[in-house]
Amino acid sequence: MKVALQQPQFFPHIRYFELIARSDRFVFLDDFQFSHQSWHHRTKFSVNGKPKMLGFPILEKFKPINETELNYEPKLGWQDKMLKTIEQNYCKAPYFLDFFPYIKYLLELQFEDVASFNMCGILTVCNLLDLLKDRHIVFSSRLDATGHRSEHVINILNEIGATEYLCAKGSIKYMDEDGWNWSGTVMIQDHEPIPYGENFQPYLSIWDGLMRVGIDGTLKVIDGTKIWRIK
Repeated sequence: MKVALQQPQFFPHIRYFELIARSDRFVFLDDFQFSHQSWHHRTKFSVNGKPKMLGFPILEKFKPINETELNYEPKLGWQDKMLKTIEQNYCKAPYFLDFFPYIKYLLELQFEDVASFNMCGILTVCNLLDLLKDRHIVFSSRLDATGHRSEHVINILNEIGATEYLCAKGSIKYMDEDGWNWSGTVMIQDHEPIPYGENFQPYLSIWDGLMRVGIDGTLKVIDGTKIWRIK
């Protein structure tokens, strides 16, 4: 059974969804540590023709992602600012009217924690792309597995019966530092962005692709990993 594990990111890049699309089970690491100034609460959109980081504020650092609260203090107005920025820069995109309402709805809701917000956004995209039909979603917070870093990941893989771990390339460093020792096969994702639409910019939020080339166009560029290397 192929399993991928990822911490819930904010409106992530298409490579995140490649892991979901290629796995039999996808595990949200929703009770892992929140990392400030990371993809947990930031992402990139095209603003004035250049990649720009957009994000949201939180109330307190140093907590698990599913205990980290978003800061909805009215005077900050970050939801309106973000929506205005996205609208101004994507209103002429071919599929803007199809997908901006989803972004607007997600940003206008109020969630109890960062994990819930991010997972709702990710699952919204998964439903639009029909990625959930043949796979299951698992939440690490609902498993018995514990441990630190690699140990925790290995215990999760063992608990759900994984035989192959689809691993994001960025995880290799800490795996090597921790002395990774697991009996299953580790398949390393090496995603290379596939250009789409006009004025393509890599590593933007998947919503960029959806608004520019729609569902069919986005599905055509999900498979950016030509060879899954074995660790």
